[in-house]
Amino acid sequence: IWVSGAALSSERRRRELIANGELRAAQALRPLGFYDPMIQGSLERRDGENWILTLDIERGPPVIVSDTNLEILGPGASEAVVSEWLKAWPLPVGVTLDQGVWRTQKTEIIDAVESEGYLAAEIVESTIALDLIHNAAVLTLRVETGAQYVMGDVSFEQDLVHPVVLQSIPRFDTGDPYSAWAVEQLRQDLWRTGYFGDVDVREERTQDVDPPRVDFRVLGGPRNRLTHQGTVGYG
Repeated sequence: IWVSGAALSSERRRRELIANGELRAAQALRPLGFYDPMIQGSLERRDGENWILTLDIERGPPVIVSDTNLEILGPGASEAVVSEWLKAWPLPVGVTLDQGVWRTQKTEIIDAVESEGYLAAEIVESTIALDLIHNAAVLTLRVETGAQYVMGDVSFEQDLVHPVVLQSIPRFDTGDPYSAWAVEQLRQDLWRTGYFGDVDVREERTQDVDPPRVDFRVLGGPRNRLTHQGTVGYG
């Protein structure tokens, strides 16, 4: 690591820089499962006021996952996306702890159940219990899915076409389980009609009803009036 400046002219400041470099290197290793590294820093002057900081790092023994407690609670626990997530769990017993993977998995399970309509899903417990004497970690993750939302009404706010023309476009009925895929299809299908230059589908969630629901406000902007379309075919 190159360092420049006359601020390192004193021995105290050089020692502080070395200590800070060693500390930051140690902190950077922890998320990767290495909590007991051996780090030795040194400074060498180069080209006048320039210095180079060298860190000699031995990562030491990794922290190994010794137990994993995963629990999905609520009506969404039986969804196929949950089974798939559990089956693909990348931090089983015996692997090195990786906190980046741990954080990713927490995001993925929430995204997965939300895509199936469990929009109030939340993590109710997330702990990594470290035993640095034995270099072991116990992972605990509990997720509450909450109730599944349903599709509500679709209202169109536009003045380009008669509302009746748009009523058959949604691929879902009021009361169907919420589906992120169906919402995206609604956006794409409205844009493919050719009536709109831009389509904004806004979700309005109502939680204090049984079942909770999501209504949709569709705002459609006009296309460029100079746009031309054509088709090519053969027979």
